[in-house]
Amino acid sequence: MSKFKWVWCCLLTLVAFRAQAQSDTIIGGDVLKEVRIYGIPIEKYATGSKVHRLDSALLATVNHTTLANILQQQSPVYIKSYGNEMLSTASFRGTGAGHTAVLWNGLNINTLSNGQTDFSLVPMFVIDQVSIQPGSASAMYGSDAIGGSIHLQNDPTWRKGWQAEVQQNIGSFGQYFSAAKASVGTGKFESVSQVYRYSANNDFRVRISPTENSTQQNASVYNYGFQQALSYRIASNQYVSVQGWYSFSDKQTQATRGDNFSNDLIKQTNTRIVADYVLNDKVGFLNVKLGYIDDYLLYNENSTTATRRGIATIRYEKQLNTKLSLQVGSQWTHIKTNVDAYGRDIAEDRTAIYGSLRWQVLPRWQLSANVRQAHVTSFVAPFAPSLGSELALYKTNNKSLIFKLLASRNYRVPTLNDRFWQGAGGVGNPTLRPETGWSGETGLAYSQQNKHFSWQAELTYYQMQVTDWILWKPVGSVWSPENVSQVDGTGVEGSLRLKWQQTSGYVMLGGNYAYTQSIIAKADNADFIGKQLLYTPLHSSNVYAHWQYRGWFIQTDLNHTGLRYLENSNSSFIEGFTLFNASLGKNFRLGKHWWSLSARVNNMFNEDYESVNNRAMPGRNYQLSLRYKIGS
Repeated sequence: MSKFKWVWCCLLTLVAFRAQAQSDTIIGGDVLKEVRIYGIPIEKYATGSKVHRLDSALLATVNHTTLANILQQQSPVYIKSYGNEMLSTASFRGTGAGHTAVLWNGLNINTLSNGQTDFSLVPMFVIDQVSIQPGSASAMYGSDAIGGSIHLQNDPTWRKGWQAEVQQNIGSFGQYFSAAKASVGTGKFESVSQVYRYSANNDFRVRISPTENSTQQNASVYNYGFQQALSYRIASNQYVSVQGWYSFSDKQTQATRGDNFSNDLIKQTNTRIVADYVLNDKVGFLNVKLGYIDDYLLYNENSTTATRRGIATIRYEKQLNTKLSLQVGSQWTHIKTNVDAYGRDIAEDRTAIYGSLRWQVLPRWQLSANVRQAHVTSFVAPFAPSLGSELALYKTNNKSLIFKLLASRNYRVPTLNDRFWQGAGGVGNPTLRPETGWSGETGLAYSQQNKHFSWQAELTYYQMQVTDWILWKPVGSVWSPENVSQVDGTGVEGSLRLKWQQTSGYVMLGGNYAYTQSIIAKADNADFIGKQLLYTPLHSSNVYAHWQYRGWFIQTDLNHTGLRYLENSNSSFIEGFTLFNASLGKNFRLGKHWWSLSARVNNMFNEDYESVNNRAMPGRNYQLSLRYKIGS
């Protein structure tokens, strides 16, 4: 705890010093100019990479749903769901769920025990911005980012006045979603409070055989949570903010088809707190960040998995000249556990230093280099560099064609479960090596923007190799993880987005396609070599459209997931599926009062499908939504 106190004292001292320095309007005889506060965009040092930002207007129409559903409908990310609103994980480019870094306001929120995030527990109502970066990026974000990264952001707006919002959704199978939001700001101080609740019986009909149907058993869900953000602008170019997010989940573990006796239950709480000090002046851009994450899981009322971590990060950026910018930073994480299956409490420290350089070589050519070196208690993580290039083959005021190249080395630290598990049926391996990999990608990105019309298209080809892939395998009468496999990946990704803007509305169309070949290149069993990885669809795609005119809006999406193999021998598989969803709504404004009423149909064609083998998903179902806002 003394380490945490020392970091907090340093932060408060720094803030106090900078606030005193800015209290006078004249320094060294020069009048300070108004400087806009901003963060460093993800794209700035991600040269050669693809960054996809989900449209905020489109997200506003589906803010009652979860991030798992949005990613499946509007991104190239593969979502694996163990039932309706059950555990949902994300993977990029044929890698595993543990190869996806998930950052909330700059903090990696993947659980330390299994290295994953359950996206069914992330309601869109409390997330302002979602950015998706396919491809390896360990040099920028550290462990986990072998396949890609997902960024969730909530930033202060500094708007003056107040606003209140309530929302109620009801749906098939006993679904209820309730949420409320209140914000107040003076231009110098801002407070945003949000609370939500979701429940579902999930008692939908399930096909047991061609002649027999049943009701889904043991699949009820009850979630709630709240967020609080407080921000204070010290001066025009610096501010402090504190954000907290608490969530609770009580889920039955959805039974497999025909199982009427399963009664497994998972209770889970997550507490996340992040404090930021941000300064942007002539000296450079400085961000000091402190974080605390507490993850608690209780399985069947008798098995506890609890981890806590404190995080301290400092990041500094300087524009060296008109062509060069430099970013350097350091992060320290202290971890403590209370996990029944480990047999003892674990304490671990992780540190990392990193740097980035962006060079505008020519007006149409830029390069960026990133490096990171991390250290974990008892071992040193692999050195992670990356080098990216973007060359404008064609560029005018409103059109551009960019050629991209990116190469990187990446790593993933073994999870705590991998190293320390001592529970029933399994034994962890503390001598595991980190997974390491190399990746390269190239592509073309075209964009065009006129007064009323804009469109962007991007095509990417990539290759990657991950060695020392960690696999749990039987060792005598128990299972234990080993560094046994090498996985080679090759693929193509394409995306397209178009938007027509008119005075009274707009039309937006978009789509994504991914061809993903992820094969086992080395394994103990020669029969597995050359086979596609489990639960990795060779083809996946989605198309979505949003139309809005004089308050009316229609939103549709069509997404396809190809077949997925169930065994390393590729001898059995789950059939692919295609889902179509649509919604219709109307926005009303009466003075300061704003209303929105909408209806949605999910799985309109009543597809009988599975995301995970033998875990049924609901057929056609319906939702109604009512939102109300008022503000000054």
